[in-house]
Amino acid sequence: IAEAGGYAVSGGVPVNTEPHILAVVFDGSGTNDDERMKFRVDGSEQPLAFTSSVGTQTNPLTTYAFMGVSYTSVVSGVPQHYYNGFLLDVLVYSRALSPIELDNVESFLSNKWNIPLV
Repeated sequence: IAEAGGYAVSGGVPVNTEPHILAVVFDGSGTNDDERMKFRVDGSEQPLAFTSSVGTQTNPLTTYAFMGVSYTSVVSGVPQHYYNGFLLDVLVYSRALSPIELDNVESFLSNKWNIPLV
């Protein structure tokens, strides 16, 4: 995940054939990396390992999300996971959703696609 110049990785994404709801939230008003960038899988927040600091503002040159491939460079012994499947919905908002709004969106997607939340 890359937001506002900061990079993070998570081991929270299951590698399996089941559908999942993934959410990345950036909030530049946070006081540290953990508050500025959050990652959720099926409604459950996942820990992130930050490899660089997350800024307070997004930048079109440094803000993007990798979808379908792990970010790590190919290194002996480091598995690369490439996505081979369908993206059911991609939702992008111009602001950070509140926790209640995020819960509502995840609940909607869970009901729409019959994906259980944790």
